[in-house]
Amino acid sequence: MRNFEGVWPALVTPATENGEINEDCLNALIDHLVDKGVDGLYVGGSTGEGLSRSVGQRMKLTELAVKAVQERVPVIVHVGAVALPDALHLARHAAELGAAGISSILPPDYESEESLWRYYAGIAAAAPTTALLAYILNDDRGTPGLMKRLQGLPQVAGAKYTGPDMYEFRHMIDLGEGRYWSMFTGMDEMCVYGVLAGAAGTIGSTLNFMPGVYREIRRLVAAGDANGASSLQERANAVTTILHRYGYMGAQVVALDLLGFNVGGPRLPHLPLNDDLAGSLREELQGSDFFQLCAL
Repeated sequence: MRNFEGVWPALVTPATENGEINEDCLNALIDHLVDKGVDGLYVGGSTGEGLSRSVGQRMKLTELAVKAVQERVPVIVHVGAVALPDALHLARHAAELGAAGISSILPPDYESEESLWRYYAGIAAAAPTTALLAYILNDDRGTPGLMKRLQGLPQVAGAKYTGPDMYEFRHMIDLGEGRYWSMFTGMDEMCVYGVLAGAAGTIGSTLNFMPGVYREIRRLVAAGDANGASSLQERANAVTTILHRYGYMGAQVVALDLLGFNVGGPRLPHLPLNDDLAGSLREELQGSDFFQLCAL
């Protein structure tokens, strides 16, 4: 097992017009992000639209991503699924390919702590030598109580916490004393507060185009400049607010296109922007700090 830290894009999955993985664009995006100094990649999560793909497509994505990375940075693969057999199959596959870690959402319809514990125990058993991180996505089932129980599984090495409650997040950090334990913030807009709370790193969507922002936030906090880090966070949040106003999953396609990455998509249930909205978004981004932040 290992500790994970730093800035990790929740990798977009580029798609062709017929919905297949665009391998050339995926390779180019991964090379760009590695050159930008990211510390790892989180593959097939919400931003990567893993849950809207077949098991076969998700396995192909993992294979392509691991091959493109060429061990330059570690890869965590999201293997979550409502059907436990699918999650187990994906977990074994990722482990066989040498993924540094696997991760899973708290799946829908698992309403009790006992059912969630059995779900994660199954995944841990399927990949017994691979680090496992929970993915708590604005979910009140992902309490410190659940994380404390998951510590009974030696493979569990922390979580991606996509939520605003830094008090709860700090409790989860404190659970890891004396073991390999990485608690990531997953809400980009809250990165600076997560760093101040002691987050090991950040996994997020906007890191696909402005990862340097979040690396710099971490550097500024470490240097004792919390005000500078907060100011940079506010500038990034202004861009993120624009994207959310248009519908984030469709908007990120436009943002990446401005940087030269035609990622296609998004997949249902998300909808693409029409031409008028896409044009308006381009104008807003060009009038914001978007390009300056992407250049960091």
